[in-house]
Amino acid sequence: MSDVYTLLAPYYEALDMGAFAEAATPQILRYAYSLDWVGRRVVDLGCGTGWSARWFAAQGCNVLGVDASEAMLQVARSSIDARGLSLQWRRGGGSVLDELQEVDLVIALDIMNEMISVRELEALFRSAARALAAEKLFVFDLRTLEGLAADHIVTRVLRDDDSLVAFNTTSFDHERQTRLDELRIFARHDDAWRHVNITQARHGFPLQVVSALLSRSGFHLATVVNTAFEPINPAQPRTPRVLYFALRSAS
Repeated sequence: MSDVYTLLAPYYEALDMGAFAEAATPQILRYAYSLDWVGRRVVDLGCGTGWSARWFAAQGCNVLGVDASEAMLQVARSSIDARGLSLQWRRGGGSVLDELQEVDLVIALDIMNEMISVRELEALFRSAARALAAEKLFVFDLRTLEGLAADHIVTRVLRDDDSLVAFNTTSFDHERQTRLDELRIFARHDDAWRHVNITQARHGFPLQVVSALLSRSGFHLATVVNTAFEPINPAQPRTPRVLYFALRSAS
């Protein structure tokens, strides 16, 4: 997956691919406060180009941004002025969490549907549980099966100007419950155009299964909300995307 983001990193921000994280991050903190969460030590897992990590650091948090793609981290380091902020970057995946303790918040946006299997999801959940202090929060988003399937065979223009043209074609495999995004990018460099093709797979997981995995991994579920931060029933989500707020169990 890091190879995909090596190709995508130069265009990620220009194509506004972090839009969900940018919109959701301030609301996540407000919602966490409504759950009586307090803390300063934050891990942004799958931090990408670093918008959420920077935002939390600007609120006075001690933040570690973790991403498997060195190319994405290079964009974060070069574009974010970290002076005066408690903000560090580290290359790696979920296994980085196994080295941490007494974390107050683990946030993971735009990454869960890239997990290949339920087993991989559970391994990540267990790593998050080991890193977090008791009764502290694990927050992540997940595109629902309905949300993934809604974009069946659709082509969208992401950008079209004199220097960058990008199209994304999505298709959904109902048998495998997987959405494929085929991104075609044409970028102008001096007088020549560079063409890049990128394919990403996003896998769907039933929300009730995800809830059960969290419980088995050492969490109790605080709530599941839609992108308007309204509580929903995981058995009948009726929304394209949800956010989980799970608390690390005390025992």
